[in-house]
Amino acid sequence: MTDTNGDALWLAILQEAEQAARDEPLLASFLHMTVLRHVTLEDVLAFHLSSKLASPVMDARALMELFREALAADPSISIAARADIRACFDRDPACDSYSTPLLYFKGYHAIQSQRITHWLWRQQRYTLALFLQNRISEVTGADIHPAALLGQGVMLDHGTGIVVGETAIIGNNVSILHGVTLGGSGKERGDRHPKIGDGVMIGAGAAVLGNLRVGACAKIGAKQRGAGRCAYTTVVSKRASWRSPVPVRRRWIWISGYDGVRPTLAGAGGGRGCADAAARWVRMSGLARGFFHWPAAGRRCHRCAMAHQLVEPAALGATLATGCRRALAA
Repeated sequence: MTDTNGDALWLAILQEAEQAARDEPLLASFLHMTVLRHVTLEDVLAFHLSSKLASPVMDARALMELFREALAADPSISIAARADIRACFDRDPACDSYSTPLLYFKGYHAIQSQRITHWLWRQQRYTLALFLQNRISEVTGADIHPAALLGQGVMLDHGTGIVVGETAIIGNNVSILHGVTLGGSGKERGDRHPKIGDGVMIGAGAAVLGNLRVGACAKIGAKQRGAGRCAYTTVVSKRASWRSPVPVRRRWIWISGYDGVRPTLAGAGGGRGCADAAARWVRMSGLARGFFHWPAAGRRCHRCAMAHQLVEPAALGATLATGCRRALAA
């Protein structure tokens, strides 16, 4: 457990709860019972989560002892819980205090409860873990398998309708909005769920299906659907559909010169839009010669970090090795 002394986040939560109790007397008893009478943040988590997840089958007292056992046995749960609070405070415009996600955000409650079930899963207490998974989904609306691996600083905004499969991995500092599915394709067994990199943002209603990797800092737009085994490291939106794992055909053209207004394109066949994009890249990079890559039929390349790309001839091999080899081979 973490001592109160030196725990700045816990001290801030205590101060916020004290102020809230003064401002709203009707909630004073709730705030005293849930926060102010406890010594550590871990005590608050154990009490608050057990109160929410209690049922006729397992009462709050038994759950609280179980949660305390898990928090004492695995300090990484407490570290992640603090990072998740900071993530909500930093990235959710509706969160203006550290105590808000701890007390009122069911997305936060779902994550911390899953961390407990993940600990149970690693202890091979599978039946209890699955029982709690079912109860968590009933209470919070988020269905996260106990075996799923979650990083630190994860924010589930609202939490309603979120589904995370058994072999899914979610990296650090990931933001997931409501209605997101990280599921399987229904055609595989074993390792069959997505791997989400650090810093990814997944929009509301998106579905990522299958054992694919979403690269660090990618952004997936609302209502998008993705399936396959490919790596995605860019912005995905309706203008850049990533439903099919099969790459569309790409072209490489040679920029043979640049007059300060428009580059000279050799072997291109590209339209004015491609020329304008090439001109922008030439101006930004300072290169007057190089290879310019653009998607066929005006479609954004979902294998590259940019819609258009300009590289020096010497860097062409490295560029192919970092993401476009399959696209060029198509």
